[in-house]
Amino acid sequence: MKMIKKIKMDMWINVFMLLLIGIVFVVRPQDSLEVAAMIAGAVILANGIFDLIYYFRVWVDFYSRGSLFEGIMKCVLGIFIITHAGITTVLFSYVFSIYIIINGIICIETAIYMQRAFEVNCIKDVILSCFVVVGGIIMMFFSPNTVKLAAIMTGIIFIINAVIDGVILYRIHRISRKCAEKLQDAVDELSGNIIDE
Repeated sequence: MKMIKKIKMDMWINVFMLLLIGIVFVVRPQDSLEVAAMIAGAVILANGIFDLIYYFRVWVDFYSRGSLFEGIMKCVLGIFIITHAGITTVLFSYVFSIYIIINGIICIETAIYMQRAFEVNCIKDVILSCFVVVGGIIMMFFSPNTVKLAAIMTGIIFIINAVIDGVILYRIHRISRKCAEKLQDAVDELSGNIIDE
């Protein structure tokens, strides 16, 4: 159950952050680039620190093995964005494309973990997450004519990524609820057998 709580926490952070930043980029692309970049850097850094803390507390688990790399990458990216907000506004399509790719890979990893742990079909989640990775790769090689156009494109990709994370989070919630019900039924049956004896 600790693993499910960790996955849910990661997904809630990603959904909130990506949706908020995506909306800011779409609604006010040019005016808020520097502020949005600093906020994004702070949230990415916090998410990386959370991954590192989780890794050092539960390092033996299968899912946590990727948390060290993800945590370090998020921390480095977050610190870079915070300290270079001015440069980030010019080059932010390249910087944020890296984060989009990392987050898409995390979504793929989560979907595969769900499939292995709960034996559910997560092919749609993997395909949607692959679209996010491809979108990040396209954005990395996209040479924006204006920063405004790149901001709008980034905002759209962030919003799509938030929706995908929300779908995966909903599926995790449903799966964990089913598992909890089955566990409770097994406990009730076991306690009923003990009382009968």
